[in-house]
Amino acid sequence: MKLTFDKPLLMGILNVTPDSFSDGQEDGVYEPRLRGLLEQGADIIDIGAESTFGPDSQVSAEEEWTRLKPILSEIFDKQPGKEAPRLVPTSDVVCSAPFISIDTWKAEIAEKALEMGAQMINDVTALRGDPKMIDVLMKYKPYICLMFSADETPYASRTNYQYQDIIKTISEFLLKQAQILLEKGFPKEKIILDPGLGFFVSSDPKVSWEIIDRLGELKKLGFPVLVGHSMKSFLGGPIEERLPKTLGAAEMCLDHGADILRVHHVTEHKALL
Repeated sequence: MKLTFDKPLLMGILNVTPDSFSDGQEDGVYEPRLRGLLEQGADIIDIGAESTFGPDSQVSAEEEWTRLKPILSEIFDKQPGKEAPRLVPTSDVVCSAPFISIDTWKAEIAEKALEMGAQMINDVTALRGDPKMIDVLMKYKPYICLMFSADETPYASRTNYQYQDIIKTISEFLLKQAQILLEKGFPKEKIILDPGLGFFVSSDPKVSWEIIDRLGELKKLGFPVLVGHSMKSFLGGPIEERLPKTLGAAEMCLDHGADILRVHHVTEHKALL
């Protein structure tokens, strides 16, 4: 399946983790959430099985796959083969085959998921977390999202970083990481850039707002841009009051050329589009 960027796309977030700040499920039942995202019209489903909250959230590859495998089996075992995965919707809404992204920095997890039929890897470390990730990407040639973060770890740092020029810093880093793949012959059209927001960049909310305000400068690198603004703390206030602010930030991102919005609330963002 090929992504086209003639209009903004919505990436629905599915966290199969019990400790997600927004939609973790202690009972481990994620299928209703998946079906809901599909019925609401998400273009991409981004499935993550390890929280990026901090080092204490780290899980082994074995545990991460234990969380991921059941939901991927639910998606890809519905029909023979992997070309047309489909879930039967719970309502009368017809769901098209889902485009599945896996939010992981581990090469082992990426390979298993791609083997099952996933089409995209969302690596918050931008290739820094696992040196074997490059080999997996070159083998399967999926879409890959490279995200900027101030630290090399896959976890939000919560440090008050300040930058002389934040967009210059982000652009130079992401271009360097993309170049690693391009020099090996990876298709440029399958590379997506994420500037990172919130604690991945700085605990100072002003830094995130500056990134959004200058998103057009990042677009000049010539790659699609994904933004993960949804419900993050830089928006301010308690989490239950952040949806209106999330939609406001989304409108700013779209005004400045965002190609993909990674969101928790697909219905509301669909209405915004």
